[in-house]
This record gives sequence, structure tokens and C-alpha cells, in this order.
Amino acid sequence: MNIYTYIDIFFVIFPIVNSQFLGYDILEHYKNLLNTNRLSPNCEKAVNLFLNKLNQSNIPDDDIWALEMLDAIPKSPVGLLSYNMAQLGDFDECIRIHSKEYNIMGKYCLGKTLINNSAIDSTSKFGRNQFFLVTLMKKASDGLQKIRRSGWATCLPSNCTENDIIKIMNMSEFSGISVSDLVCQTMDEVYPELDRYALIGISVFSLLFGLTIISTLIDVYFVYIKKEELRPIYKSFSLYTNSGILLSIPNRSENLSCLDGMRVLSMLWVLWFHVFYHFISRPLVNYIDVINFIDSTYGMLLMHADLATDTFLLIGGTLVTYSFFKIRKEHKMTASRVLKHYLHRYIRLTPVLALVVIFDSTLIRYMGSGPIWDTIDKLLVKPCKTYWWAPLLHIQNKVNHGDMCVSHSWYVDVDMQLYILSPFIFWLLKFNTRLGIGALTLATFGSITSGFYIGYTENMYALPDQDKISFFHSYFNDYYMQTETRAAAWLLGAIFGYFLAQDAYINVKLPKKYTIFLWVTTIIIVTMCVFGGHDLYRCKNTNKVLNALYIALNRPIFSMGIIWMIWACATNHAGVINSFLSHPVFQFLNKFTYSFYIIHMGYSYIAFDSIKTAMYFSLYNMTFWFCQILLASFGFSVIIILLIEIPFVKLEKIMI
Repeated sequence: MNIYTYIDIFFVIFPIVNSQFLGYDILEHYKNLLNTNRLSPNCEKAVNLFLNKLNQSNIPDDDIWALEMLDAIPKSPVGLLSYNMAQLGDFDECIRIHSKEYNIMGKYCLGKTLINNSAIDSTSKFGRNQFFLVTLMKKASDGLQKIRRSGWATCLPSNCTENDIIKIMNMSEFSGISVSDLVCQTMDEVYPELDRYALIGISVFSLLFGLTIISTLIDVYFVYIKKEELRPIYKSFSLYTNSGILLSIPNRSENLSCLDGMRVLSMLWVLWFHVFYHFISRPLVNYIDVINFIDSTYGMLLMHADLATDTFLLIGGTLVTYSFFKIRKEHKMTASRVLKHYLHRYIRLTPVLALVVIFDSTLIRYMGSGPIWDTIDKLLVKPCKTYWWAPLLHIQNKVNHGDMCVSHSWYVDVDMQLYILSPFIFWLLKFNTRLGIGALTLATFGSITSGFYIGYTENMYALPDQDKISFFHSYFNDYYMQTETRAAAWLLGAIFGYFLAQDAYINVKLPKKYTIFLWVTTIIIVTMCVFGGHDLYRCKNTNKVLNALYIALNRPIFSMGIIWMIWACATNHAGVINSFLSHPVFQFLNKFTYSFYIIHMGYSYIAFDSIKTAMYFSLYNMTFWFCQILLASFGFSVIIILLIEIPFVKLEKIMI
């Protein structure tokens, strides 16, 4: 290539990029649309006015709205080969536009970007004079299907309908570029008036805060003024008393304090995954780096953070049988005791969840705004308005798992549904231990078999594949959130908890060489469970039998590794590991894990869906978001525990 060829390319590229940067191509297209009469009369009039104002030699301050509208429109895209398909423009500038004289408001619209290689016309002016852009679009289209959130925005007069705006945005059909799934917002949608649902939410929270203030004042009055003991029910909601309960660290007599550390670390692992999921589901300028990260070996640390939920299920099953046979084994399983057993669990889990359901269905839509804020309405508000009853009954993973309210509460549903079986498990183990262990073992294999069957018949990949959304949804709806496929960890925990409650098994002392061997084996097994699916994930055409076996066996094997860790800690075979997991800091932080788990997703949605520009993916940025959401969610969980969790635990003790 000689110097003259370089000069020719420069003089082709520079005018094109320059004209698109200044918006000339956009304005030229608007003029062409007006000549074809393809727009509605109101839109045509508004666009014509918009163009006329821009063509004035000296735009007065009263007509600055036209210049702001042009300025808010995204121009020539950059980073297409990095899969930057998020051209968001200036959301706030567009929304603020308001011309009282012409009754025109800014209308911000965001559509999903589509590139159709077969539609690119190489004989058109675009193809002949901008051949490099044709090639660029073809290269960029390779990664478009892998992007979880692509979008191209525009800003137009509010007089235009969505149909008008689709015609305008599909301005380069000959280049193979078009948009779909258009979502438009004006000032009225961005700042809506309070509706009746919002008033209900405000009333509920006002009542709760009022009750807390009154209870606190009465409690303080009796402590410092009257110096008399107040009846417990009157100080159930007292911040003065409840804060003391929150800040106290319990003295544990049993040997299971290591569970505190396991819960807290598992919760952090879950949060890390959810931050990653939210991050990559929002507009990014370098989605190619996300694909490379997921494809890497260390990316499996995040892809397999869902194993933390198996740790929660295992601990739940362990504590159910351990607490009964260690503390209440002499109790008869009468009907009243079984009812109290269920009520205790329901009251423990439901009040915090109910408060989040109320917030999501009434007030969360007023907590922010942005180009993708419609996600809040689609994923949080509408499901909770329609299916508010499902999470409160802990059955939504069965009745509407495709449109769940507080979707991450599927874990609470699974835990509660398995907890319902616990009285029968108690009776069976007391009546005939061998029969009970045999039945639980058989049920565990049944759960494993169920996972294999679902994975095999639905041809699932070993891990959810984001490239194929239908498989992604099938994995979560048909396998990941279903009680029968996730029960193995809980059932293994129930078996383990029974043996852990027996002195004969808790007093076992192993030789040091066996202890070291078992620890090394466990670390290898757990590491393989986390990283072992990397090749299966990368190779999409693997035999479906291998994928189904991985789906069925990986979680139970991981759970067996956790069982050894708990037993080793409980029997003094863990040394410094037990000291670390049993540290008082974890005992304190463990109080927050449930409330933290329930509320952190809502805050994550608010934080990520309020963004106004595309983000840059990197481990540093993701860590920044992780720390922000961790601290904010922790602060909110403190409030929730003081206002809801502790008061209802105290009311349960008084009334039941």
C-alpha cells in the first residue's frame, strides 16, 4: 500500500466520521423521512420544526431545546469490535427538554440493536464509499448475540409515536442496522406522580416507623424515668432494647460456631456473583472482556458462586436434625408442637420478605431513573403487584417461576418446602434409625436422579449458557430453582445433623495423618467442583450425558466436602480453620445474613439500573461496585433487623 492509498483512505474516512460526529447524517435522514410522508402528522410537524430551528443562523435562547435535542442524540459509535453496542446518548439532557411555546418535550427512546449481515448492501452508497464500515458491522455482529444488554438511543419530540421513532431509528436499513424492543420515556414517565400503591407503601412504612418510635419512647421512659420493668410486648419494637440485642455476641456452648463463618463467607460469595450478574447485564463498552473473563479458568469462581446456596441448604438441613436430637429429642411430636414448629419457621422467614414485597410493589419505582429503568418495572414492580402472595406462601418456585416476585427468594421457598418434611424425618429417625437413614439416603439419590433427568432430557449445558437465552432460562426455571433437584444438599445435611448430635460420632479422634489426608482430599474435591466444569462450559457440543452427570453430581459432591469441614471443626480436627470460622466477628455478622440476602438484590437493581452511561468492565470496577453494594445493603439490613426481624422474633416468643 503506497502513500497515495493512505491519503485516499484518509479523505474518505475523515468527512464521514466528521459528518456523523456533528450529526449531519442524522439531520439529512430526518429531511428524507419528511419527504416520504412516512411519519404521523404531529411527528412530522415537530421534526420539521426541530430542523428549522437548527437551520437558523443564530439560535435564540428560547429555541435552545432543538440544539439540546441534537446534542442528546448519540453520534458515531466507537469500540464496535470491543462489542460496544450501548449508545445511550444523554438521558438527562433529553428528558429536561421542554418548549412551552411549541408544546414539545424531549422523548428519550432506547431500542435493542440488531445487525443483519445479509441486509448489508455493498452496492449502496454506504457500501461503496464506506466499505470499511460494512466490514466493521459484520465483525461487530459476531458478538452482538452474546451481549446481554445492547441498545441504541435517540432523543426526539414527544409528539412522535413509538412507531414514528422506530422508522427514524432504522435509518440505516441498507447497512443491516436496525432496532427493536423500543422503550420510550418522557418527563412524565421519569417523574411519575404517586399512585395508590405508593400511598399504601408509604402508609405501611409510616405505621412501622411510628410504632417503633412510640415503643422506643415508652421503653426509655420506663427505664430512666419510672425505673420499672415494662411488659415485653410494649417494648418489642423498641430501638433501645433491640439495638442491645443486635450488638450482643452470643456465647455458644455447642461446637458448631464454625457455621457462622461459613454462612457469612457464603453470603459474600453470593453477593459477588449477583454483582457480576448485574454488571454484565447492563450496558458495557467492552463486552468482549466479559466474554474473555467468563471463558477463563478464574472466571469459574464467579460462575460457580451458586454453590454457596448449597452450603446454605446443607447448613439448614444439618441444624434442623441436630437441634432436635441434641436439644429436643425427648419432646413428643404432638399436633400442637408440629404447628409451633411450622409457625416458628414461617415467622422467622416471612416478615422481612413481606416488607421487601411491599417495597418492590409500591415504592421502588420512585427510587431512581435512567435509560434502562424500565427493568425495575418489568422485573420487580409488575411481578410483585401480580404475584405478591406467592413469596409469602413460599411456593412461587412452583406456581410462577417464570415471573417471580423477589426472584432470589427461590432459596427461601426451597428451604421452607423441605422444612415442612422435618417432623416426618424426626418421627422416622426416632421410630427406626436405620429406616430413617435409609429413607433419607434414598431421597438424596432421588434428588440426584431428578437433576440428571432434567439435565439430560432438556439437553442442558453443564453451566447456564448466556449465549442461548432459552437454555439459560430453562436451566434456572426447570432445574436451579426446583426443590426436587436442589434437595440433595439439604437431605445430606439432615443425615449429617443426626449423626452430629450423637456423642459417639462427635467424640471421635482421628490420627493426624488421616486428618491431613482427609483435608487434602476435601480441598481437592471442592476445588474440582468449582473449577472442574470449565472445559464443559467452554465446549458447547459436549456429550449431553456428561453435562447431565455434572449437573446431577457436582452439588452433592461439593456438599460432602462441606460436611467434612463442619465435622472437622466440631471435633477439633480443623485447627486454625476452625478458629477463623468461629471468630466472634462472624458470630456477629451472621445475624445479618438473612436480611442481607433478602434486601441486597433490590438495592443492586436500583444502583445498576440508575446508570446514565455505559460502564467499563474490569475486576477493579466490579470490586468497587461490590464494596458499595455490600456496605449499603449492610446498612439497610441493620435497619430491617431492628424494625422487623427482632420485633417479630420477640412477638413469637410472647404469643406462641
